[in-house]
Amino acid sequence: MATKKTTKKTTTKTTTKSTSRPSGVPAQAAQYIKQAEEKTDDKKKQEAARKTAARFAPQAAMTKTEKRTYVVKSGDSLSKIAGKLLGDVKRWPEIYEANKDKIKNPDLIYPGQEFVIPEK
Repeated sequence: MATKKTTKKTTTKTTTKSTSRPSGVPAQAAQYIKQAEEKTDDKKKQEAARKTAARFAPQAAMTKTEKRTYVVKSGDSLSKIAGKLLGDVKRWPEIYEANKDKIKNPDLIYPGQEFVIPEK
């Protein structure tokens, strides 16, 4: 009589879960990623969840770090730029303060200079 030899395989899975959200991903998208990671240990599904969350994340949250700029044209002055972009010509000092490294004299700006424009 032959004896049948059986072997039982045991597998152990080690998973590591990220506690912080990836950079550039809004909190709502990060929550979606976390839920997907909790539901599955499949790396491909987790990556798909990350891509989906990033794709549907609000654009406003992704572009908060972008600064508004303005390129000086002939005939421009800081007060004219402030009037056009900030809605009040008296706000020209805000543009000057934001661009002190580029503006030596606030009365002398030149076409082609690029200035950072503060928030409204």
